[in-house]
Amino acid sequence: RGLTMAAIVRALGCACFRDDAASENAENVAHNAQTAEDADKLSACPAGVAVAVGPPAVSGAVSRQKKGKAAWVNRFLASQDNFLVSYSSRPDPDDGANTAKVLNALDLARVCDIALVPGDETGLLFHIVTAPDDAGLIGGGEHVMRAESPEMARYFVDGLMAIRLYYANPQG
Repeated sequence: RGLTMAAIVRALGCACFRDDAASENAENVAHNAQTAEDADKLSACPAGVAVAVGPPAVSGAVSRQKKGKAAWVNRFLASQDNFLVSYSSRPDPDDGANTAKVLNALDLARVCDIALVPGDETGLLFHIVTAPDDAGLIGGGEHVMRAESPEMARYFVDGLMAIRLYYANPQG
């Protein structure tokens, strides 16, 4: 899809793509040069991490701040292709009827920014900023989310950015 595997894995924080001096990237030249076009293959980096070539799957529990209110509501987010789907509760994979209610889905192509909220000392808050559509039917806005831990907040930011980048380059 036009992205190198290195760009996708760097967004996910694989140890063999760190740019610090302690990293031993010289032996990873062939590994870094693989492209995302090999979507049905797995690569293993020297750090022992199996890396899927393609967008990551992101899911987990968050709290979402209600627009214009101080209240927070619990949600379960899961990526499906280039969409981020919000559920009222965690979907049960063994439930054929899937009783978890889909509340909405956000096309990650409309997203301008996914980042940790600046100034948040807890490291739990991240936001997703969307742009209005070209027809002016859907307005843009900021969706503030609270993760269960700073690690989960970083997981959502990095994973959703990797998905967004993957689908932003469909030329292949």
